[in-house]
Amino acid sequence: MSARHRTLLSLAIGTLLLGACDRAPTTPAQQTTPVSAATAPEENCDPVTLVPAAEAIATARGPIDITSIDGTYTLHVTLSPDPVRLNELFNMFVTITGHADPTRTKGPIAISADAAMPQHGHGMSVRPRVETGRDPHNGFRVQGMLLHMPGPWKVYIDITEGAITERAAFDIEVH
Repeated sequence: MSARHRTLLSLAIGTLLLGACDRAPTTPAQQTTPVSAATAPEENCDPVTLVPAAEAIATARGPIDITSIDGTYTLHVTLSPDPVRLNELFNMFVTITGHADPTRTKGPIAISADAAMPQHGHGMSVRPRVETGRDPHNGFRVQGMLLHMPGPWKVYIDITEGAITERAAFDIEVH
């Protein structure tokens, strides 16, 4: 195949692909509004559907009590604001309320937090910051969590005590 034919074939395929981007929502009810001008797609072919933050909320309400995967720690998690809104920063306050072996002391306890959409294979687009609270009962404030897409998310909290790290997780659905 000559260079000219390859160029023409590439142009034809590109034209077909770009033509698919010229679709419009079929009804006003299917139209969505970008969260902000900074995140607004330039065309209707953006693969992420942005939903107004005022309409998109998570299903979790109230405090969440979870146990770490190996059963060592019990955590009490409070979200702020609750419910969490799509594409808006939120914080978590995490208190370690139980330890399977209170006599075991491997060192100070620290946590880290993250969230992911397992069905999509990606996580958050921001990195939250963890601060140790003034609470003497192992309280931590996680600031700067952001769930930027609607759908099911899994929030992970890793508890590190000495050289041992154990994970706790809970699900949250953002509509």
